[in-house]
Amino acid sequence: MKPVILCVDDEMIILSTITQQIREILGRSYDIEIAQGGEEAIDLVLDLLEEGIRIPVIISDFMMPGMNGDQLLLKLKKISPKSNCILLTGMDKRDLGIPPEDIDKIFEFIPKPWEYEVFAKTIRDAVE
Repeated sequence: MKPVILCVDDEMIILSTITQQIREILGRSYDIEIAQGGEEAIDLVLDLLEEGIRIPVIISDFMMPGMNGDQLLLKLKKISPKSNCILLTGMDKRDLGIPPEDIDKIFEFIPKPWEYEVFAKTIRDAVE
């Protein structure tokens, strides 16, 4: 079974773009799963881990209904501590209101709209 990269966003167009770019960057070495919200992502991670599938990277948008991306990634980090969590956000990380001790649990913050080269380097670094 291939490891899975999980992408979470409430907008399908963003999920489609992320998925396409990850395929360009990593080829078919990883499966890509998507979720359109926090609860769906948590359920998916629990299912994948139960099946013994490794999740090296979880990417989430910050602004989502129900549960913001930072809250989601912190919950997922407890469930899957080896996953590198990446937060996509249109805000500066200092303005997100995330406590300093939690900022360190997030592998990288990528500003939206992101530059392809920055996204590619972050994805490559996160899977290593």
